[in-house]
Amino acid sequence: MAEAGGADRKIEKISAEYTILPSDPQISIIIVNHLTDHLLTDCIESINKLQFDGGIEIIIIDNPNAQSGELSLNLHRIKRFETGKRLGYGTACNIGAGQAHGKYLLFLNPDVTLKPDSVAELLRVLVENKDAGLSTARLLDIQGKFQPSCRRFPTIGKLLFSRGSALNRAVSRRDTVYAYPEFSETTAIETCAAAVILIERELFLSLGGFDEKFYMYVEDTDLCRRLYHAGYKVYFVPQAEGVHIHGASTCNYRFRRIIWHHVSVFRYFRKHRAGLLTFLILPLLLTANCCLSLLMELFRLRS
Repeated sequence: MAEAGGADRKIEKISAEYTILPSDPQISIIIVNHLTDHLLTDCIESINKLQFDGGIEIIIIDNPNAQSGELSLNLHRIKRFETGKRLGYGTACNIGAGQAHGKYLLFLNPDVTLKPDSVAELLRVLVENKDAGLSTARLLDIQGKFQPSCRRFPTIGKLLFSRGSALNRAVSRRDTVYAYPEFSETTAIETCAAAVILIERELFLSLGGFDEKFYMYVEDTDLCRRLYHAGYKVYFVPQAEGVHIHGASTCNYRFRRIIWHHVSVFRYFRKHRAGLLTFLILPLLLTANCCLSLLMELFRLRS
């Protein structure tokens, strides 16, 4: 597995740096930006409005972004890096982690705007719970409706009835097997989406960062699985909220993202749940589901 701190090799260009806060921030916010400059400004404006006393630095990984431009917002220390070629999400995050100076890393999607007290609440949970390895926020869509982002570790049975299953979508059945319900209190969960996650930098680096074999999708579940095996817990923090425009960075890759997701699911099972079912049955199920999902997406676009 690649070391997260050794990702300098992939950096092509470093943009201007604006240093306003102390050189040793408490939190480094890492944002992987791919054709989302139209959302990035709102994301950073929400960071500027955070009710947080500790120092913050913002690290933006352009992966790559033809629309890339200067940001005039300068309430925090901002660094931008251009990768020169498109990298997987986990690889780009590892580059950011390798450039970070904060004690904690907040991985944040550019299509998320944070509520003012979100980061303080995420950090509070990590500090107050000795077994906490990672904390994640409650996500809402632009209408304010809860967006399920917390899940149980996948099994083949759970996948058949997950939100991404063609079978589940065909019968319009709600995913109650794989996804957790909405919790009103801070709750230990198994895994979550990486749209808003906070983790101590040294812990992240000690785990080797995100596994770069996952080009896109499931790298967050893999990280949570490794945290679990290391004796840590993942906490869902409903007091920390973010508004998430789901899929903004992959809307131009509708068909490829379906394929990427299925490939990553197989890699996860091959890594963590190797066995006869994984190598004999799962490829057939994933291939069938992938083909059905592609046909459903094509039908949806043409209708």
